[in-house]
Amino acid sequence: ISDANLNVQAVVEGLSSPTSMIFLDNNNILVLEKEGNVRLVTNDILQEQPVLQIPVNTTDERGLLGIAISTDSNNPNKPNIFLYYTEEDPIRNRVYKYQWNGETLINPALILDLPADPGPIHNGGKIVIGPDGYLYAVIGDLNHRGQLQNFPDGQPPDDTASIFRINPEDGSA
Repeated sequence: ISDANLNVQAVVEGLSSPTSMIFLDNNNILVLEKEGNVRLVTNDILQEQPVLQIPVNTTDERGLLGIAISTDSNNPNKPNIFLYYTEEDPIRNRVYKYQWNGETLINPALILDLPADPGPIHNGGKIVIGPDGYLYAVIGDLNHRGQLQNFPDGQPPDDTASIFRINPEDGSA
């Protein structure tokens, strides 16, 4: 750290390949582990059991990769949680919306279905709710050359190397 005003401090130990996290409130953090576990940290203590286990493909840069939170002003204690991960069969990168009930993630709903081939690198996977209330999802080039680009004689575009802006309620553009 080159800035004397900053301090680095470990908050929790015992995670396996953490990829992303969100703050549920001042005392609770959901942390993703690449292998498919969603872990809860409460008051700086990693809870023993995952709040959700998802079967994912973990080859190279695939796995449980992104998490975002959206709270409803009418029901702030039950936020929607979005997870971006690589499903195994068929091999796809997908974004699901879950509901947090205070203990676990329930009611998964697929809202974005993206390619994962040829891969297995450059998956992207980061997601965030923007200030406009839309969900932004990043997918990498998946190790091929068909991504959106502006070369007149280039490969036809596909749904890779892109940032998607979608309605978090239903996945529409």
